[in-house]
Amino acid sequence: MNEEHKGNEALERNEEESRKGWMQKVDNLSKALGMEESDKTIFEIRDTDDPNVKELVKLRGEWNADRPMFAYHDHDPKELYVFLGADTFGALVKALKEANEENFNLKLEKAIIRHLPEDFEDVRLVVMDRIKDLIAKKAKDGKPLQLNLDEIVSEIKRKHPSLFINLKELLGEGNAES
Repeated sequence: MNEEHKGNEALERNEEESRKGWMQKVDNLSKALGMEESDKTIFEIRDTDDPNVKELVKLRGEWNADRPMFAYHDHDPKELYVFLGADTFGALVKALKEANEENFNLKLEKAIIRHLPEDFEDVRLVVMDRIKDLIAKKAKDGKPLQLNLDEIVSEIKRKHPSLFINLKELLGEGNAES
């Protein structure tokens, strides 16, 4: 076998492995999104003579703004892109925000309950005011805000103990008379 033939075979194997890489990503993403095989739309992004112009070539599937469409670049198949219609993207962002808010609320609820509030809503209001203060303070210095909800609730408990149940007092350990 001559050297040129060996080089071509190696190049073909490399291209095949690259294609398997992007196809595996497409398969994983579409499976996570609950897409059927027939729902997959795949494009190849090709360079043109003009470096400011790319060509988008549909390889399979149908153009559908209601579901994700996948594209890879012919020079770097490891880079995979996902196209979404604006309405679909907006719905995705809304769902992520709602999930993030629900997650935050559950963590906040857990942190408050752990400290035995007298009135959950009163404590929640005080904690949310403290969080707003922290956000305003961080906005001034431009640094990202890392919230430790348990720490914030502990701080509120120290500053406002009347908002929380005192277990020692409740069990009679704090003021036992003999």
